Amino acid sequence: MFNNFFSLGRNKIFLYRLNIFKAIVIFLLFSSVGISKPILSNLTGVILDSETLDPIPNVVIAIEGEDLFVTSRADGSFLIKNLSEKSYLISFSHLAYHKKQVEINIDENSPLSLKIYLTPKTINISDVIVTDKFKTISKFDEIAEYTNVLKGKKLQRDLAQTLAETLKRETGLSIRSMGPAPSRPVIRGLGQDRILISEDGNKTSDLSATSPDHAVTIEPFNSNRIELIRGPKVLLQTPTTLGGVVNVIRNEIPEEIEEHFHLSGGYYGETANNGYLGSLSTDIPLNPFAIRLEISKRNADDITSPLGELKNSYSSSLNYSAAGSYIDDFGFIGASFRGFELDYGIPGGYIGAHPYGVDIKIVRRQSNFRT
Repeated sequence: MFNNFFSLGRNKIFLYRLNIFKAIVIFLLFSSVGISKPILSNLTGVILDSETLDPIPNVVIAIEGEDLFVTSRADGSFLIKNLSEKSYLISFSHLAYHKKQVEINIDENSPLSLKIYLTPKTINISDVIVTDKFKTISKFDEIAEYTNVLKGKKLQRDLAQTLAETLKRETGLSIRSMGPAPSRPVIRGLGQDRILISEDGNKTSDLSATSPDHAVTIEPFNSNRIELIRGPKVLLQTPTTLGGVVNVIRNEIPEEIEEHFHLSGGYYGETANNGYLGSLSTDIPLNPFAIRLEISKRNADDITSPLGELKNSYSSSLNYSAAGSYIDDFGFIGASFRGFELDYGIPGGYIGAHPYGVDIKIVRRQSNFRT
């Protein structure tokens, strides 16, 4: 009986020890699960231009919903560290490329190296104009510049037989005249030598400023634009003129070589005097030379009106020029020759005029050099 009791006690001890062992094993198993760390992975890749296949640096790579972003290196590569096993939405953005989003699932079977292609985008910005001309600094100056320059269609619409007739519609301008041909502009009541008339910046050395029966020796028909300078801006041209400056711009001496040969012509007619004016001009590129030729012919009979014919009011002129320039990287060297011939009559029979009228012939020869 003692032996049976001893055997029963030994079995209980064995079962007790076995239960303790099981508890330790279970504890260790649960402890190992609780302290196990998640598996982390690194994601690498390279970003390329979809058109040129060049690497793109400084691309911002951000994980949506996570406070995590990196930028691509100079060779377009990038590295994102310590990503746990789950799905991510990754965006790739750059100022010069369209934004791209890629969804990737991080697990033991997913690729951990990416190759991303970004498409370039067109960036529209405002134009930047570089010019050697003075840029006005206020809207008032821009308006003043526009109202005091005749060019383009406005100049073509206002063209007439003489310079004064062309400008007569401008504000503050009128005409001093002893006949159709010897007319000269008057600015705000000031005329004679108080008005400077120039051609491409060169003063015309005729007698129209000193004598009302002499005509202005400028043919406006082939001009590119006509500048009217009034007010303080006059001092930029001359220190003595009070009324204003009329500058006819025709760019007679070429400063650049045209890409193609140019030929232009024009015709003007009037019915009151059976008048006409025709002109031809051409630009010839002969790299490194540029040639410009011009000729115009004007003719007008006596003026007729309902009261009769105004005797000795005819005019006839011939205007021609030839110019050439040598143009290279340093700039240009050019010269021109212009001839102007005018034969006209002045009516008589009124106060201040010649009693019986007079015929006048003007011949002008001018040579210019510019560099």
